[in-house]
Amino acid sequence: MVASRSTAWRAGFAHRPRQAGRDRAVRLPEGFWRSVLADLETVARYHRSVYRRGPGDHWFWLGPISQDGQAKLRTSKAVGSRTIAAPVLGWHLSRGGLRRMPDGRLPVIRHACDESACMNPAHWALGTRADNMADYQDRKSDPLGPLADERGPAGRARAIRDAILAARAHGPEAVGQAIRRASDQGMPGVQDALTLG
Repeated sequence: MVASRSTAWRAGFAHRPRQAGRDRAVRLPEGFWRSVLADLETVARYHRSVYRRGPGDHWFWLGPISQDGQAKLRTSKAVGSRTIAAPVLGWHLSRGGLRRMPDGRLPVIRHACDESACMNPAHWALGTRADNMADYQDRKSDPLGPLADERGPAGRARAIRDAILAARAHGPEAVGQAIRRASDQGMPGVQDALTLG
């Protein structure tokens, strides 16, 4: 089993998780995942918490978001009422079961879009922690990219989630505008362009 990983600790927004604790948290037995996938209440809760747009767009998480910006989901009481990483369940639902890498390690779900709470499976890739770190190093200096957001991954994810929830009653166009405003708000490159413009 894998965990969705943020780069928040690398950016100084969160403490680096201890390796053993992180692995214990994601090494849930296969039987647990079979139970979760068969639990209609948990699967329905997952689907209700994903704001889907077009196939290439970000699908933002509308549920709980951890301190490091990750989408979290509580399973139903029928399967033990525990908190899981929503992208792990999303991976199971969209691509089937996860397999360990050849070296026996747990893979990491990498967000190719750099939105820590994006739930679009088309934006996910499996890799190693080193791959995830390389992604972060390659893209952290882009002033218009999500990794540059001054609010950090959790602040960004929560701002976008809250904007969507507030705008949903006004239709898709209002939601799109709310997402753009919430996304741009913490971005130094966008704010600099607005100031100079």
